[in-house]
Order: sequence, then structure tokens, then C-alpha cells
Amino acid sequence: MSPTARRVVTPTHEYVELVPTEDDFLAFWTQHRAKSNPETKTILGVTVPVPTDMPLALQDMAEELQASQDPNDVDKLVSLLFGVGVYTQWKAAGITDKMLGVLMAWGMANAAGQPTTFEQAAEMAAEAEAAKGKAPKPVPNRAERRASSKTRASASTGR
Repeated sequence: MSPTARRVVTPTHEYVELVPTEDDFLAFWTQHRAKSNPETKTILGVTVPVPTDMPLALQDMAEELQASQDPNDVDKLVSLLFGVGVYTQWKAAGITDKMLGVLMAWGMANAAGQPTTFEQAAEMAAEAEAAKGKAPKPVPNRAERRASSKTRASASTGR
């Protein structure tokens, strides 16, 4: 039998939790996670757990939706990393594109097991943004390569 999902709302955050019905592993995992006291951060007035595990669905979606500007896609990614409803609360608090980029870099790095500060995440986001703007050098066509090699050959031989 498969687990059921339930929406959990606490004073600090909201998330979807799988509730094991007859799944031994999910029963174990639920107890295991309950024993840990996750670190939290308050971001734009919303207290979220610091991600410590990368949901596989997030990795797949991040690759697929990398260029998407659809707010629903962004909401799905943020929900997987920080919890259901967080993106809506951040939008209401005035989050910007750049802020979201930093927060996603921060969350994904931490979820991948690389403890990262907001400052480090800002640098990572800036580097990623700069890399987007850099187009690879165009490869010269055959005629240009030949002309270039003749110029170099005559310069080196003096002919």
C-alpha cells in the first residue's frame, strides 16, 4: 500500500508530509526525521528549515525548468526545497529575481551537503548569472581557418 500525503501547518512553516500507512521504510524515516532538530532560518519573515537533503524530484525539475519563467514552476521548485506555500509568502514579502536566485543557490548547496552562507550563495548566483551572458566563441569556418593558418605560416617563415 502506498503512503498518503497530508498538509502540515505549524506556526513557523507549512509542508507536505508523507504518512506511512503500511510502508516500513516510511515509518522508520518519519521517526528518524522526528528525532533530528533541523536548523531553521528566517527568510523574508518566513521560518524555513535549512535544507539538508536533496529531493530527487528537485534535481530533475531544476534541469527541466531551468529557463522557465512560469511562476507555477518556480513555486514547485521552492516548495520542494523550502516547503509548501513559502514562495507565495516570499512574493508577498517582496522577493526579487536576484534574491530568489541567491536563495535557491543557498538551498540547493545546503541540500547537496555543502553548508553555504548567504554571502557564498550570492557569489554563486552572480557567477551563474554571468555565465549565462557569456556566449561561447564562434568556431571559424574552414575558409577562415585556412586563411588564418596561411597568415601565421607566412609570418613565421617570412614568405
